[in-house]
Order: sequence, then structure tokens, then C-alpha cells
Amino acid sequence: MGSTFSRTKTWIAETLTASDLNAEFDNILNNLTPAGVDDESANAAAMQATADPYPGSVASLATSLTGEIQRIRYQLNQLVGGTYWYEDNTTYATVASHATTSAIWAGAGNVRNFTGAETITDFPAAPQAGAQRTLICAGAVVFTHGGSITVQGAATYTAAAGDVIIVTATTTTAFKINILNQASKPAILLAGTAGKTITVTENTSLDEAVAMSSKLTIPGAWTTPTFAAGDFTAIGSMTWTVEAGDVVTYAYTILGKVMTVSFELITTAIGGTPSYELRIKIPGGKTATKKMDGYLRSNNNETYAIGMSAVAAGGTNILCYATAAFGNWANPAALYGQITFEIN
Repeated sequence: MGSTFSRTKTWIAETLTASDLNAEFDNILNNLTPAGVDDESANAAAMQATADPYPGSVASLATSLTGEIQRIRYQLNQLVGGTYWYEDNTTYATVASHATTSAIWAGAGNVRNFTGAETITDFPAAPQAGAQRTLICAGAVVFTHGGSITVQGAATYTAAAGDVIIVTATTTTAFKINILNQASKPAILLAGTAGKTITVTENTSLDEAVAMSSKLTIPGAWTTPTFAAGDFTAIGSMTWTVEAGDVVTYAYTILGKVMTVSFELITTAIGGTPSYELRIKIPGGKTATKKMDGYLRSNNNETYAIGMSAVAAGGTNILCYATAAFGNWANPAALYGQITFEIN
């Protein structure tokens, strides 16, 4: 029957009157409301029936109200992600981890207290592609990257208690693992000397964070190498003597693969046979990757001039020239400059 209300009169071999006819039409007009239209849930199977409105990316047109209702149910279930469209999918249930048969899709609800510490290599088939489950790990569950499982970061992940994992069925038999939240906070890796790290969590005080930061070389900060006389040399038979007291500035900064070296050396001693090139070691054990040039200001035995500096591709020294014409250095010598170049 298409309605939930009854007709007002059944005629049996009698004259059809205007009052009877009007009464029946009024009955229809007054009662043909949503509550007066029959259901599409005569039994559990009928209530569970759905129809895909877009199979294979092709629209499937309904030919009856039943078809429309079943297509709407299908779309509801895509949002709910349960076995049936009408299940309450916000409930919380406990599921034990298992290598291949963790029952994350069974029952209502999309949040699972995921117990145990099994190594997961597969999941049971999902009710449909797009279904999701949120797993709150109670232990060190291992999610294996490979086969039917794709783990975020393309690497097997071992959870810690409290980690929140999202499992998405990309097909009914293929699953993507996203690590939504890590209970054990990862170390914060800052670019610094020898890849040092500091770990900051919600329990780290400001004083502790400041103390830990002193262990790092912060990108962009200037670093002064420990003085070593051997870092300052000359070409040929010329000698160059630089003492610690001669070094006003010898510092560098690195941003990515770009190094800038600043130097100010005064009252240094030139000996041997004067020549045109002094050499400052590129600090930090770095090597220049391209030939690059710069300028410096020289005081060559009280004669001031604009000179040049340069690094060679594959070089480990900053080459310093007293004049643009490559004139010889004289004693005493002072030089002031800064050069920027790409490093390895």
C-alpha cells in the first residue's frame, strides 16, 4: 500500500455522489503528508538496501522513490563509514590488534581503543572504499608499510601508547595509514653543529629550552673559529705570520648552502719573498663549490688600496690580493673584507 491512511468509503453498486467524491479527495489532500506516505523498511533487509548513484563514475538514475531512497542511503553510508547507513558511527569500542584480522570494521562506531602490540600486515576487507577508522593505540602496535598497507612517510611505523592512527580504505582491500598525533613527541631537529637536536615537549620549561638551545648553532648566527696560526698562509716563498692579537674578526655564517666569511686582520707580518696572494682557510671544514669573487680593503705598509678576494671551485681557501692589479703584499699588512659563496 502506498499510504498509511485509509479511504473514506468503498462503493458497492451505488450512486456516486458529489459529497462522497469530495470527501475522498479531501481525505487524500489532508492526509498525503510525509507521515501519510508508506515506508521503505518493511523488514531489516529492506531497511538496509542501498544503491550506488554513481557506479563506475556513471550516474545511475532512479526510476522510483524506492530507488531515490536507496541512493540517498548509499551516500549517507559513505559519510558514516559503517556497515549500515543507520549505525551510530561515533561510538567508542575496544578492538584487539592482530596481524591480519583486526576487527576494526566490525560493529558500530569509528573510534577504536586499539589494544595489544601486534605487527599489522593487513586488515580485513572494509565495507566500502572511503571507510575510515580512528585507532587510539594502547601499546606498541607496528604498522607495516607494504602490500595492502601504505604508511605515511612510506616507512613501517611503531606506535607508542596514546598515538592516534587514521586508517582509510582506499579500496575495500587497500589501506592508507596516517599518523594524526604522536603521543611521544619527536625531537626537533635544528640545523646545527654535527646535527645536534633538542627535544621540546609540553612539559619543557622556558629555562630548559633556553639552556638546550645553547647546544646548537642556530642558522644565521655568526661563528668564530678557534684561532690557529696555520689557517693563514701565503703563496710561494712569501710567509705570513698572523697572531691571535691580530685577529679583530674572523667569523662565518651559513644559511643552507651559502657561507659568508667576514675578516679583519691587522698588523700581520709579511716575510720571505713578497708575492701577491695571501690565503685564509675557509672555516668549518667547508669547500667552495663555485668560483666566486669579492672585494677587500688592504693596508699594505701604510698604503691603502681596494683589493680582491676569491674562492675557487673545490677550493678550501679564501685568496686575498692587495690590489686589483695583483700587486705584492708588504710588511706590515692589514686586510678587511667579506665574501659570500656556495659550499658543499
